[in-house]
Amino acid sequence: MHFLRLGIFYFTQGLPFGLQVMALPVILADRGVSYSGISLSLLLALPFSLKLFVAPLVDRYSSARLGRRRSWILPLSAFTSFIALMGAATAGSPSLLPLVGTIFFLNVSAALSDIAVDALAVSTLRSEELGYGNAIQVGAYKVGMLTTGGLLLMLHSHIGEFGIFIAIAAMNLIALGFAWLMPPDHAEGEAARSLRIGDLGKLLLELLRSPFARAVLVVALTYKLGESMMDTLFRPFLRNAGYSIETIGQLVGVYGSLAGIAGTLVGGFLYSRMGMGRALVFVAVFRALALVSELLFVVFDGSHELLAAVSIVEHWASGMITTVVFAMMMRASLAVIGGTSFTLLATAEVMGKGTTGLLSGWIADSIGVPATMAIGVALSFFFLLGVWSTRASIERMAASKTA
Repeated sequence: MHFLRLGIFYFTQGLPFGLQVMALPVILADRGVSYSGISLSLLLALPFSLKLFVAPLVDRYSSARLGRRRSWILPLSAFTSFIALMGAATAGSPSLLPLVGTIFFLNVSAALSDIAVDALAVSTLRSEELGYGNAIQVGAYKVGMLTTGGLLLMLHSHIGEFGIFIAIAAMNLIALGFAWLMPPDHAEGEAARSLRIGDLGKLLLELLRSPFARAVLVVALTYKLGESMMDTLFRPFLRNAGYSIETIGQLVGVYGSLAGIAGTLVGGFLYSRMGMGRALVFVAVFRALALVSELLFVVFDGSHELLAAVSIVEHWASGMITTVVFAMMMRASLAVIGGTSFTLLATAEVMGKGTTGLLSGWIADSIGVPATMAIGVALSFFFLLGVWSTRASIERMAASKTA
C-alpha cells in the first residue's frame, strides 16, 4: 500500500513541473517569446531551490492529531487544487502574468509537499526497496509530467489553459483523499517535536561529514548539467522549426515521457542488481549517447519518425539515470531528518540543472542552438568520466555507511 500511496503523491507533484518545463516553453514559443525569454521561465522553479530553508520546519513541526507527514501533505493537496482553480478562472488572459503566476504558486505548493513526501519515503522504504521504490518515485513523477506536458498539451487547442488547470485541480483532490486515508505517524511526530531546530542543524552537519553523502552531493549537483541545457532548448527549437504544438506534445511529450517511465523501471532494476557504482556508470554512458543522438537531430533536421526515436531514447536514458541518482540520495539521507537531508541533496540537483538551463537561452541566442547543445553533450561526457574514475570509491563509501 505504501508504494501506491507514494506513487499517487509523486504523480501529483509532477503535474506542475511538467506544465512548466514541457508545456510552457512550447506555449511561449508559440507566442513569439525569444530563447532567452523562455529560459527565464526556469525561475518559476525557484521554490524547489529554496526547499532546504523550509525543510527543517517540515521535519520539526506537525499536528499531534494528524501525524508528522500527514500534517503537511493533506493541506497542501487542498491548497494545490485551490491554486489550480484560480488559474482556470484567469485562463485566456492576453497577458502571460496569470499563467506564469499560477505555475509559480503551484510550484510553491509542490515544493513544500515534496519535502514531506520525500521524508515519508525515506522513513518508509527499507534498504532493499530503494531501487524499486525510487523507480516508483521517479516513474510516478514522470507520469505526472507526461499528463500536463504531453497529454494535456496535445489537447491544448481544444481545452486551453482552462482545461489544463481544471484537470490539475481534480487530480490533486484524488491525492487529498489518499492523504486523508493515510494512517497518522503519531510516534514519529512526537519524537520529531522533541527536537530543537539546533538539533536538526547538528544532524545535517553529521550528514555532511559522511564521505558518501558528500560524494552523492557532487553527483546530484553535476549529473544533469548537460541534459538540462539541451532539454530547455529542444522543444522551443522544434516549435520554431515548424513542428506543431500537437506534434511536439505527441512525439516528445507522450512518446518521450512513456519511454522515461520505462527507463525509471529499468534504472531501479539496474540499481538493485548491479550495485550503485556499476549502475551509475552504465546509465551515464547510455545517457551521453542519447544526448549525442538529440544533437545530431538538431544539426541535420530529421523526420517525424526520427524525432520520435530520438525522444524515446533520450527520455529512456534520463529516466534510468534519475532513478539511480535518487536511490543514491535516499540511501545517503538520515531517516530522523529525512525531509531535510534528502532536500539538501535534491536542492543540489535543482541548482545544478537550473543553472545550465537558465544560461542555455542566452548562449543559444549568441551562438545558436546546435553549438549550445554541443556544450551540453560535452558536459554529459565530463560527468561520465568523473563517475567512471570514482565508481569503486563510491561503492566503498556506501558500504562503510551501511556498516
